[in-house]
Amino acid sequence: MTIDSIYPTVATDDFARRFSQRGGNLMWLLGAGASAAAGIPTAWDMIWEFKQQLYVSQRRVSPKQVADLANSAIRRELQSFIDGTGSLPDPDSPALQGIGYSAPI
Repeated sequence: MTIDSIYPTVATDDFARRFSQRGGNLMWLLGAGASAAAGIPTAWDMIWEFKQQLYVSQRRVSPKQVADLANSAIRRELQSFIDGTGSLPDPDSPALQGIGYSAPI
């Protein structure tokens, strides 16, 4: 094991040997980036998909019309619609600060 920083690193072969010997005693700690890299939607993705579903269901349009959530023009259209409903809090609302709601355009 080498220590190049405050966090120790373990060589791959050493890790494999240790894991096989103590697999039941190890715990994995993964950040949000690991799940996103694995294809699991992030909170940001889920918020935009929710906005998309609301838009499609209430405007009665084809989902294909707003399918590309990476397109900033589509996100602006969705956000404009959401803002116009007046029924959801503003993304910058202090009331939402503690629950991690954040969906910038």
